[in-house]
Amino acid sequence: MKKTLSIINFELKSLNRFYIWWNIAWISMILLIVPFYSSISEESEKFGELYENLPEGIRVAFSLDANTLSTIEGFINTELVELLVLATSILGLYFGARSIQREINNKSLLFLVTKPVSRFSIFFGKAKAVLISSFFANAVLFGFVYFAAEIMTTETISLLYVVSSFLVIMLYLFLYYSLGLMLGVLREGGSALGVGVVAVISTFMFNIVSNLSDKADFLKYLTPYYYLDLKTVINDNVGINLFNYFIILSITVTFFIIGYLIFKNKDIDT
Repeated sequence: MKKTLSIINFELKSLNRFYIWWNIAWISMILLIVPFYSSISEESEKFGELYENLPEGIRVAFSLDANTLSTIEGFINTELVELLVLATSILGLYFGARSIQREINNKSLLFLVTKPVSRFSIFFGKAKAVLISSFFANAVLFGFVYFAAEIMTTETISLLYVVSSFLVIMLYLFLYYSLGLMLGVLREGGSALGVGVVAVISTFMFNIVSNLSDKADFLKYLTPYYYLDLKTVINDNVGINLFNYFIILSITVTFFIIGYLIFKNKDIDT
């Protein structure tokens, strides 16, 4: 138990240092973006006309609608959260791919496995550290989003949207963290991150293509964007279907299990 806590504490120190700078960067962006909402919302009718004049393919591909900039939730989602989703996905991959592979490369994993610490404790101890650190970091970030919107605009932002955004970001992080972790123990060297980034870009492109053509509509089911679509919260003030959360969680758990089984039976070279 003490050995496991030592692993978690060691990882937390590194993660917390990173997340301090990560949050500073995103909070700075929030402070730059949110004040513009008031002036943009005043011109919402003109923006609505502009969107109507855009080619249908562009509006459909990028899911643009009347609420994209005319509501505080749509504005924050378009200008901040969508970018945060992409950045968090890549971050999750990075955390996962380097989690075990880094220890293998610098031989510290060999030291750990020769001690009375199970591979289960090593594998999931690192995952627990990421969960704890990212939970508090994102809670602070979305808490700041809520209060910034309340203080810096005349609108009242939906608490449902803020909470849903927090859950979505956490799920994206752990979906791609588990994928990166699996690839990290499966592939040698730094290729795991490259393969993971290709997966992120591919699912992003699948999402766009599925919106452009009915024939390609099936592609949306292969992307997390379909299951974690915040537009339903923005447009209908209804939370994301629990079944969608279950699907993403199931895929995440599957990646974790596969990654652990590979790691459990992996030979650690001296």
